[in-house]
Amino acid sequence: MANIVTCLHSVIMTIPGIGSTNGGMIPGEIGDIHRFSTPGKLLAFAGLDPSVYQSGNFQARRTRMSKRGSRVLRYVLMNAAHSITKINFCLIYA
Repeated sequence: MANIVTCLHSVIMTIPGIGSTNGGMIPGEIGDIHRFSTPGKLLAFAGLDPSVYQSGNFQARRTRMSKRGSRVLRYVLMNAAHSITKINFCLIYA
């Protein structure tokens, strides 16, 4: 996997905390980025968009993730975000 990702010269590998596994799985799950016309559609594909909860005149102020998209992409993005926060935490408090 590491050899394939280095051959692609992906910009995603420049982000600290994203290794060869996450760096290969994110573009692999997304595919052609141009099939998403807006960032919101990519967010919805990953299942990270907020769910809608409303009934009549009531509309909830706080909602959870919809979790309707790609389970693998959502897992990889959450894993990468967790790794990045650990690295930033160590840099701040080192």
